[in-house]
Amino acid sequence: MDIEHEKKIVKNFFRRELRQRLFYELTIPNKRSKIFGRLANDPNGVIDSKYLHPIPLKGDNDCSYILKKLIEKGALANQAAYIMCNLSPFDGEYISLKKAVEEMVYKGEPLIISCIPGKLAYFEGEEGFGPPPRYILERKQPI
Repeated sequence: MDIEHEKKIVKNFFRRELRQRLFYELTIPNKRSKIFGRLANDPNGVIDSKYLHPIPLKGDNDCSYILKKLIEKGALANQAAYIMCNLSPFDGEYISLKKAVEEMVYKGEPLIISCIPGKLAYFEGEEGFGPPPRYILERKQPI
């Protein structure tokens, strides 16, 4: 687990008033799942809405569309992307962006795939009725 990378994600994309609590929850293993519970129930209440850019549905090739959009914004398909999720053996790991999108998207649980620390990421919410909410998280100037 790369706590510094996760702190960059929280610091750059999450709502200011929640950051200290989320930093704490990230470092305590039995509290870590609370972050994903928050994201599942109300992503707009956790992530700063000015960095949420919705991704429209594109049919059967949604994974390739998501990968294409991330690459257009500066990510590289074979670069290492950092994964934050609640259900996968990939949580807290770096894997190629292409593999991350192919294996992690549409699994029904909230996840963040961080492409460029604090600058570009993919967020997928919990699946409910229909497809889950999906966003590109983008910040022009990371802090």
